Amino acid sequence: MNILVYGGCHAGVLRHVLARHATGEHRVDMLVNFQLIRTNTPFPYERLPRYDWVIFSPVLNREAWNTTHLEAACRTAGVKTLKFPWLQWGGYWPQVRKRTWGKNSEWGLPRLAELGRADMGFDAFYEHLFDPSAFGDGLGDWIDFTTTRLQANERNGEVDLPVSDWIAEHHAAAQLFLTPDHPSNHLYKHLVRRIADALGLRIEPGFYASSLELQEGVRLPVLPAIQKAMGLSFSSAEWGHHEFLGSASYGLHEFAMSYHQASRVRLGLALGNTALKAVDAMGAGPGAPGRQPVRKGTRMLMRMVDAPTFVAHDAVALLDNVNVDQPSLAPMYLFREHWSVSSPSL
Repeated sequence: MNILVYGGCHAGVLRHVLARHATGEHRVDMLVNFQLIRTNTPFPYERLPRYDWVIFSPVLNREAWNTTHLEAACRTAGVKTLKFPWLQWGGYWPQVRKRTWGKNSEWGLPRLAELGRADMGFDAFYEHLFDPSAFGDGLGDWIDFTTTRLQANERNGEVDLPVSDWIAEHHAAAQLFLTPDHPSNHLYKHLVRRIADALGLRIEPGFYASSLELQEGVRLPVLPAIQKAMGLSFSSAEWGHHEFLGSASYGLHEFAMSYHQASRVRLGLALGNTALKAVDAMGAGPGAPGRQPVRKGTRMLMRMVDAPTFVAHDAVALLDNVNVDQPSLAPMYLFREHWSVSSPSL
């Protein structure tokens, strides 16, 4: 069977699963919709006759790339189609929206940004992450809103494989999303089962037993306050984003510090090979204890502190658990000209 999977990051995951875990002889190709749109490249309709199936998520707002044209072309070519929705649901994160770190962006929580600007110490701010009352009485409305939006997308796109009802039924029993637009394995496994049934494929059973997240690398914590308010059966305090935090994996404490304005958390990008130096190692040679080499391109979260006696340097303290290669460090100095430093914002 020859299959074309067309879409964004979700389609890439589905292509990977089908290519690796569908038993038998199959060819599974991939086209990325946003790459075609960004480069103003027409969809290669002439390739359609080589496929038995095209699996895709609808695009309805990009004119020449609207997938209504793809469906019409598939009908003409005698190619079967299977549509799944854009997989986005923000029920675990009230009022979630994008926040920026310089040129990078991730999903963020405006309510935490509001609390973090208040004149309070970090400990008092951190307690809010465990207190459902800090997020008001509108959580149920937010869950209804994000579910209704997904249902509207499914309806407008006339998808063959809606998932909104399944999400509404199962979201409290298991974590279905790592971020609002990155599903967890629980949702992907459900969707793969339905795709396999529709295409008559057999998926190797080991796939359904796997625990390594298919879209690992980007995570947004589900706050303990939200866990309590929603009655969730799981906890999830990890925070990471491979595109701008690299392989670093942070916890809830570091996530909270990034919202607490007085904590002065920054994202540092090493512009060249450089070093961090412990306070008591200033002026020591390259091989001296307390000197931490850093490669160009390294990304680190830093907590900036004032160091008025060192005009050419800013003092930094790396947050705990940077990653396995960068363990917790004592306060260090950096050479400011070797770093690009950005602040978080919403």
